Parts: sequence; C-alpha cells; structure tokens
Amino acid sequence: MPDDIQETVEGEPNFKERQPKIFQMGFNKCSTRTFNNFFEINGVKSVHHAGGALAKSIEKNMAAGLDLIGDFPEYTAFTDMEFVSDTGYIAAQRWFQTFHKWHPDAYFILNTRNIKDWISSRLRHGDGNFLRRFEELYGLSQD
Repeated sequence: MPDDIQETVEGEPNFKERQPKIFQMGFNKCSTRTFNNFFEINGVKSVHHAGGALAKSIEKNMAAGLDLIGDFPEYTAFTDMEFVSDTGYIAAQRWFQTFHKWHPDAYFILNTRNIKDWISSRLRHGDGNFLRRFEELYGLSQD
C-alpha cells in the first residue's frame, strides 16, 4: 500500500494507521511461517511461535482474564500459537472467541491443508521431535 494513501472511505483510517490485529487460527505446519514471512516482508510486525513463549503467554493471560496478547503489544500479526511439551499442549486458536472479544476489529485467518500432507509434515517436524513430545505427553509410543 503506498505510504501517501491516508484515507480509504470517508474518513476511515487506512490499515497502516489503525493496525488491526491479525490472527492465524489454524494449526501449525499449514504455512504459518509463510504467513509470518509475508507479513514481515510487507511491513506488518509479526510474531511466529517465539519458541513456545507466545502460546504460554496466551494461556497465562486466558487464565487471568487478560488480553490474550497483552504481553506482545508491539506485534500486529500472530502465527503458530501452539506449544507442546511433556507436561501439556497449548492450542491457542481454541480461544477464538476471546481473541475476538478483546480485538473485535481483528482479522482472523483459518489456514487449512490436505490432512494426509499435514499429518506427514507434523510427523517429520523437528526430525520427529514434535511427535515424540506428544508421545511423552500422552504416554504413547509408535509401536
């Protein structure tokens, strides 16, 4: 969008001025990093997973009744809001209604993928580490 565009419709500020939040609400391994890169390339400050800190912060704020992304005020776009460890699994997209409550003008992107390709990608993710963490969490094995 050209920087010299100041208004879109009868006095409404353009996207850059109002900076509505953008939430990618699908699962990881469905182009979440591609979305993050797209936002960054286009000047939209985006956070992707943050080593699990994003999902952990969202869960903490959900429990406290606070803005889910209150710990990340400098960001506009949020992708890969999941975290799995041997003690728990956080899938922040399940709190869609709370995101909307705090950010009613936000944009929500539901990314999907062919299920067989998605499962295959998740099984390979991190040389199988993603799967191993789920196995540990739920006491399962590949046998």
